Amino acid sequence: MESPSSSEGNSGIRQDKRYRFDNLEESVKKSSIGETEYEPFIVGDRQLGEVHWLRQDAAESGVVLAGLWKAEDATTPREFDYPFGYEETIQVLEGSVTIDFPNSPSVTLRAGDLASFTKGTTSVWHVQMPFKKFFVCS
Repeated sequence: MESPSSSEGNSGIRQDKRYRFDNLEESVKKSSIGETEYEPFIVGDRQLGEVHWLRQDAAESGVVLAGLWKAEDATTPREFDYPFGYEETIQVLEGSVTIDFPNSPSVTLRAGDLASFTKGTTSVWHVQMPFKKFFVCS
């Protein structure tokens, strides 16, 4: 039995009426892991790598940030402090990183690994270059 908030269109795909599917150009943001357009990623007063923004939205429900972040010798120190300003989930796409925490064991992430971090967590990153991650912050 069909719920009152959803319907099945001609495609056979069940659609929830709470979401808009009538204008996909506004609803879908698309990029590629091979993206080449990046800008400096500034934390405080220093550059920590480069970022390609897939999404930067602020709405009543909160902030959503998503994109690709890369670190190369020319743009990023191999070791740096990084305070998590948002809830952040990442997938490592290239390279590896060891992340130290003040009161927890270190974690090493390699290509293919996923991790999620709590807002307010302080950390020290030790990056093996080149490094690239996909991230989502909220």
